[in-house]
Amino acid sequence: TCATGEPFLHRQIHEILEAQLSICGYLSFQTNFPMQIMKKKGSLARIYEWAPYIKKITTDVLAADAASHANLKKGSDFEQTLAVLADLSTRKIPLEAHFILTKMNYASLPDLGRLLMSKGISCNLSVVNLHPHGFNAETDLGNVYFAKDAAIKDTLSELSEVCRNSTVRVSTPRPFDDPENRCGSFWTRFQIWPTSSSSKGFRDENVVIGGCNAV
Repeated sequence: TCATGEPFLHRQIHEILEAQLSICGYLSFQTNFPMQIMKKKGSLARIYEWAPYIKKITTDVLAADAASHANLKKGSDFEQTLAVLADLSTRKIPLEAHFILTKMNYASLPDLGRLLMSKGISCNLSVVNLHPHGFNAETDLGNVYFAKDAAIKDTLSELSEVCRNSTVRVSTPRPFDDPENRCGSFWTRFQIWPTSSSSKGFRDENVVIGGCNAV
């Protein structure tokens, strides 16, 4: 179950996941753990009930400190996310944490690896390239990891070494301009269409982003 927003904001998310379980026999979903909503709905309790059937939960961890993470991921509480990931790790639920690599945040990667290990979190830390759609400074083409960026390459090597033989498994992308790069961008395509609620002059209310490394 993956959406362009937070799945647990949907009023029928529990029913949707139950339907997925009945059809597929397992669950796989993406969430940023909106704790206020999850506590109100009892979603965490349901996740724990579903634990034996969960194939993977993916979430975004975009920095090694709360302020930087909040700047990139609005509405996501960094400390609460780490606490939930640590709890889910004790329940042997497979976890994947996504880090979207840019020139603005790459230096924090080794510290993030150390932080995840210190919290007892068992996960795959999937470092993925930015898709430079140019909506803002963070998504500008100039912020992308290219083959010439030796400092980023060295930092990725340091991260792999820091997490070697630990509970945090690391996957890293090829540079954005590497001819062998096939699946290193978090988002690979966009689909935009008008909705009945939008005016004729506004046609990008709904944006569906096809996930490459999302799930």
